[in-house]
Amino acid sequence: MNKSICAVIVSFNSPGKLKNCIDNSSYQVDEIIVVDNTTNPELKDKIGNIASSEKVRFIFNRENRGLGAALNQGITHSLKNNYFWTLLLDQDSMLTENMIDEMIRSYHNLRDDLRARTAAIVPLIYDSDFNKEIHAIVTTKLLNKKIKNHSGDAFIHFQITSGSMIRNDVIENIGLMNEYFFIDFIDFDYCFRILSKGYKILQSRNALLYHSLGEKKSRLFFQFREHNDPSRLYYQIRNRLLTLSAYGKNHRSVLYSESCRIFAKFFKVLFLEYNKQAKMKMFFRGIADFLRESNRKNFSMNN
Repeated sequence: MNKSICAVIVSFNSPGKLKNCIDNSSYQVDEIIVVDNTTNPELKDKIGNIASSEKVRFIFNRENRGLGAALNQGITHSLKNNYFWTLLLDQDSMLTENMIDEMIRSYHNLRDDLRARTAAIVPLIYDSDFNKEIHAIVTTKLLNKKIKNHSGDAFIHFQITSGSMIRNDVIENIGLMNEYFFIDFIDFDYCFRILSKGYKILQSRNALLYHSLGEKKSRLFFQFREHNDPSRLYYQIRNRLLTLSAYGKNHRSVLYSESCRIFAKFFKVLFLEYNKQAKMKMFFRGIADFLRESNRKNFSMNN
């Protein structure tokens, strides 16, 4: 008999946030796999000493292998142990009470034919720093449609990775996460792969997750998110361009909106963010590597 839910939490340099996520989710799932990419020895020791129940197992990587590889380590464990669902979580995500029950209820309320085609369930997600919803989207021929009217459950085209609960039989069909992306746009890539195989993604209106997308900063009367590590900008630009190249034709509104975001990001770094010189270097390196990779005859989005 298939077991139910295995949660995969990817951790990096933040034992406090990780412990909160474990404590918050352990009573809602059958097992938790923590995949740790921490490189700081002191922080790694603290993570290893986090008190946990028998439900929790740790996989410690010697180096930061990236989000994609870490997710795949946890997903592989879930597949090998015959769980029906894999729940993906970031260390700074907080499940609300009964979030999982609500997602399962939404799934079982579907007609049989729709249930068979539903690959993943996602909750409503609120940004805990900015106190606003991170809207799921449906792509169109012109503008992304943000799901704002939560009068009922809805099928969507994209939501961020954290909080996603994916059927393991679908993962075996679609494949694992794209490790080449390392961190950013893994979620776009996997959502579009789900859709390209004819599956659906269901948003459960009564399931809620709190999540933080980045450090909150203020400058020149603006509040914005900023990642201090310049390398994040490299992955954001390179992976955004690779994603648009692969899926933009079938998801036009994402092509238009994310293309605009590239220009917006350029000016945001130029006028608002710190460490501008290093970040601009990563910005143009991301573009250069996209052009190099997209011109390789044997390049694959799943390499």
